[in-house]
Amino acid sequence: MARCKYKFQGAYYNFMCPFEVEEGSEYCFWHQEIEEKRPSKEQLNLLKENEIIGVFLSKVNFNFADLRGINLILANLKGSSFYKANLKKANLNSANLQDSDLKEANLENAYLPRADLQGAEFFRTNLKGACLIFARLENYSLTTVNFQNADLEYANLTNSDLSDTNLSKASLKYATLENANLRGCKLIEANLFYANLSKSDLAGSDLSGADLSYADIRQASLVGTIFDSKSILEGTRLIGSNISSSYVDETKTFRNATFFNSTEIDEKEINEFVADTLSTKRPFPYILSKQIMFDVSKIEYLESDFTFILNALNEAEIIRHIGYGKALNIFKVIFYKDLVDAHQKGEISYEIKEKFDDLVFYKKPKENIHLWDKIPLLKNYMIAIAYEDFLFDDKKESFFEFETFLSSHRKELLYESSFEIYTKLYNFYSSNGDSLQAKHAHYRANESYRKLLLTKGGFKNIIRARVFDGFILKVLAGHGDQIWNPIFTSMIGIILFAFCFWKINGIIVQGREVKLIDYLYFSLTTFTGYSFPNIQPDISIPLMQPLVMGETVFGLMMVSLIIFVVTYQISR
Repeated sequence: MARCKYKFQGAYYNFMCPFEVEEGSEYCFWHQEIEEKRPSKEQLNLLKENEIIGVFLSKVNFNFADLRGINLILANLKGSSFYKANLKKANLNSANLQDSDLKEANLENAYLPRADLQGAEFFRTNLKGACLIFARLENYSLTTVNFQNADLEYANLTNSDLSDTNLSKASLKYATLENANLRGCKLIEANLFYANLSKSDLAGSDLSGADLSYADIRQASLVGTIFDSKSILEGTRLIGSNISSSYVDETKTFRNATFFNSTEIDEKEINEFVADTLSTKRPFPYILSKQIMFDVSKIEYLESDFTFILNALNEAEIIRHIGYGKALNIFKVIFYKDLVDAHQKGEISYEIKEKFDDLVFYKKPKENIHLWDKIPLLKNYMIAIAYEDFLFDDKKESFFEFETFLSSHRKELLYESSFEIYTKLYNFYSSNGDSLQAKHAHYRANESYRKLLLTKGGFKNIIRARVFDGFILKVLAGHGDQIWNPIFTSMIGIILFAFCFWKINGIIVQGREVKLIDYLYFSLTTFTGYSFPNIQPDISIPLMQPLVMGETVFGLMMVSLIIFVVTYQISR
């Protein structure tokens, strides 16, 4: 009989089928493109003993089959069922496993590089030690899969659900896990060298001993994430990530990671940024200065047809993660101003911005329209920016903040998380000798605490936040980090008091007429508390005594602040 006509020539394999053709066909049993074949045990053993490339076994029932060590290189297994099948050490290199059923299958140490797994079903699948190089597993639910020791280099796991999955000692070098759900995932001693984890949810995951060198973890959630001294964060990008309640400071290499774009004192971490953005029960003009914020989860739930818009905004790094506390509450939000800025910079197209506007507004806002005119156009399932009811246009619609998302209690928790993060950063950078980063973290920690007191309310908290923390520590002393603040304030105060003394002609000079320099001299000596008998205040003038007392108190306070700032700078 004639031999099968199937042959394959590629970069790695050259194969000519040695089997005889089936009756009435030009191909053998293995290469006939017939679905739902029923290979016998003897035939399956043949696949184990021989390297037969490109077999066609689409929609075949392999349930409970013993397929250990089987060779299925370039095989077409589309739609086949492997329920509880044993595929240990099977060779599935470049196999087509689209829409296949791999529930509870054992693929331990199986070889699956470049396998097409689109649409495959995974449930309690054992992929321990499996080779999945270049695997495409985006948008998958893999919560029950065991990836321990698996090789997932260059794999695409974008938007996949890997919560509580075991990825211990797995190799994820150069893998894409953007926007993936890795909450509670075990990544102990995993290799994530140059992996893309941006905007992923790693809350509560265990990264003990993991290598995250040069990984991209921007805008990700690391709330409650575990690190240890063996975790490596060399060159890791953490800009915009939420590290509340995490142990990221346990690894010394955190000093070589990038958490802020700069060390400017106005650079904020995400929790403080969001808390500052949330509106409060203040007059409406104040609310107009706030940003419009949208809840991504509500868009995903109500507008499934607009997934491509969210994907585009993800790529432009517009979607932000916020969260706090050990309860690991995480939210994804979009600030409309971020979207406008990204459009102006060319990071998102005009079409994407137009479609987003169509999605969230009843009609498109004009380019320079005032925020007052935008508010009535917001669709009511989004997060608006006012607590109180307002009547707009003839529709008379009222808009208010999504109560479970933007409560005052949540704002307080955000500031608490922010204060915890900055304190953690300050202690870490101080102990590792990074004075610039420590200075920045210290300033922002004090600012977060001041805002926290204001949010909590109460007479004592507000007085302390506004007078002591707000005016004395922040404005006059720059929270101990701005040495020139108390010096410039003192100089201005001395000059102003000298002007007042001159204006009321309030000093007496023994033995000569009063000169202009005498007022400045008297003001300086009063400020420092070292007065001299040759120049004295004219107490016959009613305002003179209160002015002298005022400058004396002001001088004592400013000299104390200067000593405080200098001492703090030296001690650090």
